[in-house]
Amino acid sequence: MGRSLTPKIRRAVFIWAALFALSILTAYAADYVVIKIRHRPAGELVDAVGAILSADGTVISDERNNTLIVMDSPGTLRKVEELIAVLDIPSRNVRLHVTFFETQDRRMVDLSVRWRYKNGGFMVGDYIDGRGAEGLWIAGKVKGTEMSGTTLTNQDLLVINGESGRFVTGANVPIADAVITRFRKHGIMREEVVFREISTGFIFTPTILDEKVELDIVPFLSYFIDEKEGSVVFYEAATTVSVPDGTTVVIAENETESGKLVGEVFSGFTGSERTGKFYIAVTPRIED
Repeated sequence: MGRSLTPKIRRAVFIWAALFALSILTAYAADYVVIKIRHRPAGELVDAVGAILSADGTVISDERNNTLIVMDSPGTLRKVEELIAVLDIPSRNVRLHVTFFETQDRRMVDLSVRWRYKNGGFMVGDYIDGRGAEGLWIAGKVKGTEMSGTTLTNQDLLVINGESGRFVTGANVPIADAVITRFRKHGIMREEVVFREISTGFIFTPTILDEKVELDIVPFLSYFIDEKEGSVVFYEAATTVSVPDGTTVVIAENETESGKLVGEVFSGFTGSERTGKFYIAVTPRIED
């Protein structure tokens, strides 16, 4: 028959067992925490938090106070707070400086641009003039004659990383056959429609990838007709450009049907024949 445990050993075993049971109960007891989200909508984080909760855990978004209410074990709640600290940070911004211009002579632009590739309705090239992007203008000597592009407009826009911003190239534009044709193709045209207002331009969506900015550029046409407003976004004439931070690229309309659409967006669908070419010079700068 084995020896019985001494009172001292029995007491130590009892204390150890009690502490172990208490730690188990503490780990699995439900608790809750209210977390204030400061830099983004709380609802955006519900899925991320829900992915690390236990089977009995819950997360609720309080939009009024922009908070998350999370219920789970204390151990899981600590992990949730650590995750929120990583995700709830200020968004990075991209400042876009854009120049829209046209010129009558393509050879003149070639002196300042190294064309890289064609994509959809656009040609994309590096701006290689040494004067930089501020106050950008395209100029060069063609057959001994000084020529310069005609700048249409300069615009600046601060866009949150991954969000979209719009640059308008034509507002309250004339109603031309080209506009009516585009509307018919999208099934929103009736013969008796009266156009109150039409604007054209480009949607820019920047995405920061390390020290580069990937720019999605899509032409659009906005309208106000029959007391209703909306937009037609021409994804078939879209392009994506990868631009190093602070570098200027030049984007030209291409010699394609979608390129013709790009020219119409630039000119505001005036319907008049244009002998020149339209260009975008864009400089993205990452701002923290």
